[in-house]
Amino acid sequence: MAKKDKPLLLSSNVVEKRNILNEMWAIGWTLQELRFFALYLSRINSRKAEKTRVVQLSLHEFAEVMGLKRVQPKDIDTSTNSLLQKIACVPNYDKNGAITSGFSKFQIFKKCKLEKNEYDEWYIEFNAHDEALPLMFDFKEKYVTYRVINVLRLKGENHIRMYEILKQYEKVGKLTLPIAELRGRLGIEPNEYERWDNFRAKVLETCKKALAEHTDIVYTYEPIKRGRGGKTSPVVAVAFTIKQNTAPEQLSLLDPDVVGFTTENNVDEPICESKPIISTHSKDDRTAELRQAKKSEMWYFALEIARKTIEKSKNIKVTPERYAIGILKKWTEEGCKTASDLIESGHIARDDAYNKPTFDYEALDAFY
Repeated sequence: MAKKDKPLLLSSNVVEKRNILNEMWAIGWTLQELRFFALYLSRINSRKAEKTRVVQLSLHEFAEVMGLKRVQPKDIDTSTNSLLQKIACVPNYDKNGAITSGFSKFQIFKKCKLEKNEYDEWYIEFNAHDEALPLMFDFKEKYVTYRVINVLRLKGENHIRMYEILKQYEKVGKLTLPIAELRGRLGIEPNEYERWDNFRAKVLETCKKALAEHTDIVYTYEPIKRGRGGKTSPVVAVAFTIKQNTAPEQLSLLDPDVVGFTTENNVDEPICESKPIISTHSKDDRTAELRQAKKSEMWYFALEIARKTIEKSKNIKVTPERYAIGILKKWTEEGCKTASDLIESGHIARDDAYNKPTFDYEALDAFY
C-alpha cells in the first residue's frame, strides 16, 4: 500500500467547475496545489457564493493535501504564499460565449487566515478572490462535474489536468486539441518533452495508465500530423476518444489505498458503542482534555478514523476532535496504549502505524 501521497478521506465530495476555468493553462501549478484547488471547489456550494466562498480546513487536512510531513511556520508560510499567488489565465469570451482575442488574468484566492478554533486546534481558512467568483459560482450551464476522489488519487500534476480536461468531454466522447494548447492546459513547460516521442511516452502514456487505474474515465488517442502525415511530418494535434471506466475497482468510492486504512479496520462503522458526547465542561476543561488526548501515541489514528466516520455520516454533529476523544477513550478501556496494541487488536493496519506525520504544534503556538 503506497503511503507517501495518502489523499484526504473525502470520497463523495463533488467538484463543479466552469468550463472556462477548467480550460485554464496550468503552468506553474504543483501537484499539491491542483489537489488543494479541487478540494476547495468540492467544499463550496456553487449556487451560494457569499455563504460558501470561505473554506476552512484543519491543519491536518491542509498538511495532507499540501504534502507536508512536518507542520512548522516556514512550511505553512511557503505553501500559503504560493497558493495566494496562483493566477487564473482564461481566454476572453463575448456575450454569446464565443472566444474572442486576448485573455484575462486574476488571482484565484484573495485571503488566507491561520487561526485556532474553540477547541484550541489550528485551522486554515481560504477566501476566493472577487474576480474569480463568476468562474466558481452561480453558473447553470457549460461546466464539468466530477467526484474529487478521482483527483486526490492521482500522483502527477499533468495526470490531474488530463483527467479534468477529458472529463469535460466525457459525454461527447471525443476531443481534439493542438499540441501547444494541450501542453499549456497540462502545465507542461516549453522546455519539457519537446520531442513528440518523449511527450507521448512521458505524458500521454503515463496519464493514460494513471486515469485507467485511478479514475472513472479512460482514453485512447491518435496523433494528427501536418500535411500528408508521413513519418517525418510533425505532430500538430492530438485526437482523444474518451469513455467511462467500467472496471469494478474504479467504481468503489471507498478505496482502501486512498483512505489509508484496510477494510479489516472496520472504519466505516461507528467505533464507539455509544456516540461521543459533547462535553458539558467549560471551554478550559475541554481544552485540557484535548491537550491530554493529543499526548497519546494513539491520537493521530483516532483522529484519522473520526474524520472518516464524520465525513461519511452526516448525522454526527460533533467536531472530529471531540469524536476522536471518544474513540481514544474506547481504545483505552479495551487496554490499548500504543500503536502496537492497535495493530494487534485489529483497529489499524501495520502499514498505517508507520505513516504518522510530525505536527509541531508547540512551534506554531510559540511563533504565531
